[in-house]
Amino acid sequence: WWAVGMSAFGTAVDSGDYVAIVGGAYDLGLSQLTQWWLGISVGWFVLSFYVIIPMYRSGVFTNAEWLEFRFGPAARFVAVLINIQSRTNVLGNIFYSVFLVLNLVADIEARWAWPIVVGMAFTAVLYIVKGGLRAGVFTDALQAVAMIVASFVLWGVVWSSTGGWSGLTSRLADISPELPDALLRVGGYAPSGAPPILVALGFVVVLTTYAVINQYEAIRFLGARSEWDFKMAALVASILTAICLWFNVSLGPLAHADFPTLAMSDQAYPLMVRKYLPPGLVGLVLAGLFAGGYSTFDSIGIGIS
Repeated sequence: WWAVGMSAFGTAVDSGDYVAIVGGAYDLGLSQLTQWWLGISVGWFVLSFYVIIPMYRSGVFTNAEWLEFRFGPAARFVAVLINIQSRTNVLGNIFYSVFLVLNLVADIEARWAWPIVVGMAFTAVLYIVKGGLRAGVFTDALQAVAMIVASFVLWGVVWSSTGGWSGLTSRLADISPELPDALLRVGGYAPSGAPPILVALGFVVVLTTYAVINQYEAIRFLGARSEWDFKMAALVASILTAICLWFNVSLGPLAHADFPTLAMSDQAYPLMVRKYLPPGLVGLVLAGLFAGGYSTFDSIGIGIS
């Protein structure tokens, strides 16, 4: 159960969720927590305690297989098309996020950084072809440790350097008096005229659905050895995601205080790494970022196959 839970976390949180989530929180602040604390975690509970039980008892191993079993081959075909489209989007996010960090932090030229990223994807495919779901789950579990440590290290150094919550609030107010309220309050961002609670509930609905139909996470729960195991796995995955994403999301406002005029917000994460960390810790954070990329590359390999 613990390995399945850590693997589900590693699959949901990839290198794109370091770079892109920090970039999103740079613009939108702590409101980005809504999708991870309410949406994904709630979604995993609904999946594991309700939706997946009849699937698990039927003996299927993928969502698409279950759809064909219940509704025929047309439903399976549509599900496969949706999954390929969504994972293509995620792959682009991961490729570009890792490239940005290699280019901006490690000073690797673009002509060399791109082959390294492609090499990551290729080597992930190699061990998945050889080892299957079991290889994916246990390597994800190891990679999850590196991901969490990397998030905590960078956040801890930046947080202490900024002066904590009061220091961050003061620095944002110096840039613009409206920034602390906009970036440091969950619900600080909402479409014009929409109550924040409505936005939060919308995330719960949409991301619960996401967790239910996401083949790349569900196949881990369906591969657990008992119903108790996949329920406990959902609990582990939810807790790890909530903790890790607090570090990642809160880096966004911290980056805004340091680099208030970024033309491209996705540069915030690599610039924070470069500014605050000595070489040894840079290596640790890069290891976590690479682990995040690998954990999702291998999951996509399993799911697409």
